[in-house]
Amino acid sequence: MKLTVDYINWLKNKFYSILLGFEKNEDNLTTTIGSFIYHIEGLQIKLDEDKQSTINTLLVTLEHLYDDSLQAEYDLSIIRREILNCMNLIGRFFKVGD
Repeated sequence: MKLTVDYINWLKNKFYSILLGFEKNEDNLTTTIGSFIYHIEGLQIKLDEDKQSTINTLLVTLEHLYDDSLQAEYDLSIIRREILNCMNLIGRFFKVGD
């Protein structure tokens, strides 16, 4: 699968929208994260093996975010840090044309 600039930016923007969802305490946040997990699992099948550890890291983080979204209270500073780490990871490991 060839990754385009638009797709890489979409991935980053999706993580950012999840951060905004936590900051605004959106009702549909759990559904949004669950759908994104499903999307990333599909992406995992299409990418080369050298990207699998990156995808696994993104999935594990999303699963933790999903769990956090079910809680009445969560630590927004940790969530913000983890989401920004994921966005940086995407920028470092996914290049256009990969």
